[in-house]
Order: sequence, then structure tokens, then C-alpha cells
Amino acid sequence: MSASFIRCLFVICCLPCCLRAHHALVSDSLCLPAHFLIKGVVVDSLTKRPVQAAWIFVNNTTLDTVSLRSGAYRLSGVPMGRHEIVVSATGYLPRRIIADGTKEPALTDTICLLPLRPKSLEEMLARTKYKEWNFFYHKFKAHFLGTSDWASEVRILNPWVIYFEYTNSKEWRALANDLLLIENMALGYRIRCYLEQMAVAGQVAVFDGCLFFEPIATIDPHIAEKWRKNRQVAYRGSLMQFLRCLATAENDSLFKVFRLRGTEYFYHTQEPASKVAQSPTSVIQPTESPYEFSFVFARDQMQINYYGAGEDMAYRRFVNRMTRIQRLPERFRASWLASRSERVMFNRLGYFYNPLTVEVYGYWEYQRIAERLPIDYNP
Repeated sequence: MSASFIRCLFVICCLPCCLRAHHALVSDSLCLPAHFLIKGVVVDSLTKRPVQAAWIFVNNTTLDTVSLRSGAYRLSGVPMGRHEIVVSATGYLPRRIIADGTKEPALTDTICLLPLRPKSLEEMLARTKYKEWNFFYHKFKAHFLGTSDWASEVRILNPWVIYFEYTNSKEWRALANDLLLIENMALGYRIRCYLEQMAVAGQVAVFDGCLFFEPIATIDPHIAEKWRKNRQVAYRGSLMQFLRCLATAENDSLFKVFRLRGTEYFYHTQEPASKVAQSPTSVIQPTESPYEFSFVFARDQMQINYYGAGEDMAYRRFVNRMTRIQRLPERFRASWLASRSERVMFNRLGYFYNPLTVEVYGYWEYQRIAERLPIDYNP
């Protein structure tokens, strides 16, 4: 296991975007950019015949559509920028495609899907021989769903599609042979996940997959209000909100940014010296596209303190597992960002284009699927 892999923390490997023909994303508070159109045809890569009812969604959003009998699809209302769309159909391998809408008002693309190779009986039987399945599944839920109080309200509806490959109890990975179905009753979402893999080394996990969020409908006003409030709580102080504040030059006094040089000890929550405090304009740079920004690391580490809420006891237990540090919860929430790249691009919707180049520690690392919001969430 390489040192760079061990330093990588839980990230969703995706470049999310937003689409649906009848669902245009508009937000005055965020000043979201204009939209563009994606259209084309989904075909079989071998026969070149059209693929009907192919499911097309924007990674990490609530937005999706399907192809017609002719294989044609049309995606309008996509916010300007570079985005990843995911295309899948029964009997075919899912495909992830980058759509660059930074310049063109419309994109036309033919998507070829590769037929899925049937699994042999030996492969199917081999995946049922792990006596340690329950042991690794328990660990998987802790890394994937999280260990917060909300994690107890999140269920994996079809855990039997998950299988594990491992060398020992500390180094292993989880994979799935079908779409993973998740129900988050804390935030009111049903999540469909293409789990490419989740690799774990000790207490550190790297996740590669695609997520689609479907809001759960309810006629109970009390449940609807609970979900609305919980989503606001999950959003406040999140990495998404922080990046949106930077992109829109919103002066949110609840965030403070500190540039740390040299080797720092993560999880040792403290208030850095005022001399290392940074203004938002000093940590980002504009790009040629008005919809994208560059987060300037300059090989330094960033500590971001959020003063809108303090640490909870579940986070204290998380820190104890990571570091064996016993301490009382602080009045603010500290997170750390680090990268081997001097600059990392991010979208004004609030996500990094290449999240695997960014290491996330502290409170943002603690927040997993149980606290995950789609990037088209509008508070």
C-alpha cells in the first residue's frame, strides 16, 4: 500500500453536474450560471443499434432522464461547466462521460455502451465463500455510511450485492456486482450507487463510485419539515457551502481560513495564530471560465474553522478512533484540506473537479453518506 494512498481520505470520486429536461436549476441566492443542452443517441457499441430505456443521470444529483426507442436522449438545464454524466442500461456496463459546457451552448454526443459479459458460475460461487462477510460488512457500513447519529437512520436495502477482497483485516476493498440501493431517512433521500470500489487501509478509506439522489415523497408534514431542517443542518458548515461562498465572494463570517506550512497534526483542533489567517480572495483564483475557479494550495495545508456549530460527541468518538486522542468537544468545527497539486479546480456549485487530488481531514472527513447532499441542493 503506497503512502500516497494511505493519506487519501474518504472522497466520492465523481465530477457531478445537473440535468433533466423538465427541471431547470435556478438559485438567486447562489447566482448559479446559465444552462446548456446535451443531446445525442445511446447505441450498442458492437451492433450500433439504438439502446432503449438507457438511464442517464448526472453524478451526485437528483437529475436524470431515459433514452427513447430510437436511443435518442435530450438533457436540458445543465449548469454551465464541466460535468460527469453516467449512462447505464440492462445488460450493459455503466459508462461515465465528461461533458464540457464551459463554452458551447449545446453538445451533441453519441454514447456507445459495451455489452456486459455474463458471469461464470465459478465467479458467482467464489463470492459467496467468504466466512468473514459479516465482519467486513460491519466495517464497510462504518466507512461508507459514517458513524454519526444520522447513520443509524440510513439503510442499505440490498447488501447481498456487496462482496469483499482482502489481504488482512486492515487492508481490504468492497465492490458490488449490482446497483446498490440506499435509503436515508435522516435527510429524505433514496440513493442509487454504482460502487466501483471502496479501498480501506486501517482507518482510511478511498471511495470510487457514482451517486443518484431521489427525494422521498411524503404526505406527513412533520416528516417533511424534519427532512428540510436536517438538510439545512447538513449543508451549514459543509465543504459544499464553503466552496460556494468562495465562488460567489459571499463574506460568510462563520468560516475562517488558515494557511499552514510544514507538517501539521490533523485532528488536534485549535485556533491557529491570526498571522496565518487568509482572506477568501487569497486562496482562489479566477479562470478563463466564469463558472470555474482554482483553489490555490501552493503545497500548503488549509485549516478551515466553522463557527456556526460546535463538535458533537459522535465526532469526538470518531477522532478517538483515528488518533487515540481524548479531549472535550470544541465550540467550532475544524477541517483540513491538503493536496500534492498547487492548484485544484472547482465548480461554483461547490465541488472539486478531481476530488482524489484533495485530502480531506477533520469534520468534513467525518461526514459520509449519512450527511451527503446532492450538489443541486438549494438551501
